[in-house]
Amino acid sequence: MRGGGRRSPLVFAYDKPGLTQYMFRFQNLSIRTKLVSIILLGMASAMTVALANFIFFELYSAKRNLTDELTVLSRITAARSGAALTFGDIKKAQENLSQLGILDSVQAACIYDADDNLFAAYTRHKPSNFLCTSTPAYIETAQFDDRIVAVADITHRNVSLGKIIVLSDLSRIERKAKNWVKLAGLMFLIATIVVVVMAMRMQSAVVSPLKHLMEVMARVRDENDLGIRAVPAGNDELGKLVDSFNDMLAMVESSRMDLEIVYNELVFRSTKAETTAVELEARNEQIKELLSGAAHDLRQPLQAMAIFVDMLQFQLEDEKYLNLTEKLKAAMHNLQAMFTDILDFSRLDHKAGTAELQDIHLEKLFGKLQLEFEVLTLRKGIQFRTHVNAISVRGISGVIERIVRNLVSNAVNYTDTGGVLLAARKKRDCVVIEVWDTGIGIPENRIDSVFKKFEQVDNKGVSSHKGYGLGLAIVKQFADMMGYKLEVVSREGKGSCFRMVIPNVAKENAQSRSTVAFSSDEIFADNYRQTVLYDSDQLANTMLKTHVILVDDEPAIRSILALLLKSWDMEVTEFAGMQGVEDYFGSSDFLDPDIIISDYQLGPNLTGDAVIEEIRMAVGIDVPALIVTGNASPAIHEEIRAKGFDLLLKPVGAAQLRTVLHRMLE
Repeated sequence: MRGGGRRSPLVFAYDKPGLTQYMFRFQNLSIRTKLVSIILLGMASAMTVALANFIFFELYSAKRNLTDELTVLSRITAARSGAALTFGDIKKAQENLSQLGILDSVQAACIYDADDNLFAAYTRHKPSNFLCTSTPAYIETAQFDDRIVAVADITHRNVSLGKIIVLSDLSRIERKAKNWVKLAGLMFLIATIVVVVMAMRMQSAVVSPLKHLMEVMARVRDENDLGIRAVPAGNDELGKLVDSFNDMLAMVESSRMDLEIVYNELVFRSTKAETTAVELEARNEQIKELLSGAAHDLRQPLQAMAIFVDMLQFQLEDEKYLNLTEKLKAAMHNLQAMFTDILDFSRLDHKAGTAELQDIHLEKLFGKLQLEFEVLTLRKGIQFRTHVNAISVRGISGVIERIVRNLVSNAVNYTDTGGVLLAARKKRDCVVIEVWDTGIGIPENRIDSVFKKFEQVDNKGVSSHKGYGLGLAIVKQFADMMGYKLEVVSREGKGSCFRMVIPNVAKENAQSRSTVAFSSDEIFADNYRQTVLYDSDQLANTMLKTHVILVDDEPAIRSILALLLKSWDMEVTEFAGMQGVEDYFGSSDFLDPDIIISDYQLGPNLTGDAVIEEIRMAVGIDVPALIVTGNASPAIHEEIRAKGFDLLLKPVGAAQLRTVLHRMLE
């Protein structure tokens, strides 16, 4: 049972329904009622005990006094009745007995002779319960609660003549008892009045300070003003309670002021932080736009340079100049790698953008990387193999692709003999991706530093490859960001193995199959792949008189691409944007295209996929389409591939472009 917010100890001790209900009601009474009740209960208990003892004692004393009085009267009457009993004067004996009637409590008196025969009798009322029996034995031996019996012997000169018995009721004692009860009631009434008056006075002394304290508390709550104080009524416990309450208010007021200061400081800092966050967000957006613009704008001149170098190499016949163009192409490749590394590292430092996790099919990713690196590995005369089961991992597509691409690129760059193996295998709770190479290896004392910024292993004895040392640093930061584990095993002069452990495999296809793509035997035995590098008749026949729709808003890039395509005996129709396409296909004499090549960003509000869709609608068939872009956004890449378009990232070399076009035309 609860009362006043906590359980009464009495309720724990006497957990009976009646007592519990009474205690709950008592706790909810006012203090004045509680004081009156407690005082009255104590006074009533004390007075009851005292009056009971007093009345009992008085009754006992009155009964003893009456008995003594009757004994004295019976002896006197016995002395006066000796002569009457001796001479047989019954009348005189009755007169003596009747004189006992002066005492109103005497109800009967009896004189018996020496033989216990009734000689004379007196009875106050007839009929009555107080009667003289024929013999005194019954009266003397019987126990009566409503009477007092006094017996006295009648003697003369020590000779027993008989006995006298006096019977008295308790009316006198009963009257006294009634008077005492009335007096006790009057005393109790007077005491009650005194108690009520005292309780009211005590309430004024006890309750008034408490009521004042409650009023102050209500004002503090209603007015929300901690500066209000209660006025103490004295130095007793209630006064100390008021002082403690005032001290508590002062402490709360001080704490509140401190909290207001802290709150205002927090509001100020929060506002400042929000302003800073907005500024940083705006700055991040600017950086993101800058990087996005840089990814596109800087790849444009690289694209032009790559095509110019390839065209120059195809047109030169002097071995000396061919060596120069080969070195120029290698320098272009290094420049492209450094540009990509710097751009990726800038994205990491500024943490531009977020991406959602998705299922990534490693078999598809490895095939894409194989197509990307096959031209370079074939040119270097090294093998490039992939080994992968039909496995999917959970991650960010662009991140995993960038990590694996950088690892493969690093392996290819530092390998001049032998080959590179890209493999993946599934363990119980993870997938392990490994890149093996037979390159120069890493000295044991340099293994720990390969993932640091601006660190490169000495590349003496291998093809010239210079960079900023950011490729593996980007790999490390991407892996740490995704929670992947990176391991390196290497032997100097023998080769290296870079291993990445990806936890939480999303799923594995029920029917697993192993594929080994593009082994060295297949590469050098496959006539098609040899046409990737050499101007064979088969490649020329494939591209001969092929009609290409070329769309690019950059005149310089469009012109050099058109020149390159025409050098392969392809027919090219150039457009800068949607307007030219609509005008061309709106006429009745347009030529159906065999393939479409378009830049992705053709203006502020136009993209290459929209132009391709327009061309396809105009000719009524799904013409094979290739989008070439400098945009590095993985989301845009996925969107382009999802629409069924082939994709190449700028800068694109002539050999790479020929490979893709040949595959698309076949």
